[in-house]
Amino acid sequence: MDKNMYKINRENVLEKIKDNSIVVLFAGKAPKKTGDESYPFTPNRNFYYLTGIKEEEHVLVMSKLKGVKNSCLFIKDIDEELEKWVGKSIRKDEAISLAEVEQV
Repeated sequence: MDKNMYKINRENVLEKIKDNSIVVLFAGKAPKKTGDESYPFTPNRNFYYLTGIKEEEHVLVMSKLKGVKNSCLFIKDIDEELEKWVGKSIRKDEAISLAEVEQV
């Protein structure tokens, strides 16, 4: 798989939207099964297509303002104590490398 695929996908979307527009995509959150258990998480397909990230609670904001295209990825804060129980979350440098996003 081409490493730049997600960056190319974002560029294609930004080419197609009107000038002075903003696109906001949420990764989503796993629905609750019971009080302390959730169903397996599946990211929003559009979010995954544009970032390649399979974790919940992240947000991608893309804009095309006066012809200038920009993409910014917002990742959730790292809780090292919680990671002991639910697994490691993506770090800033990992997100930059995977999604090829300049701003995280």
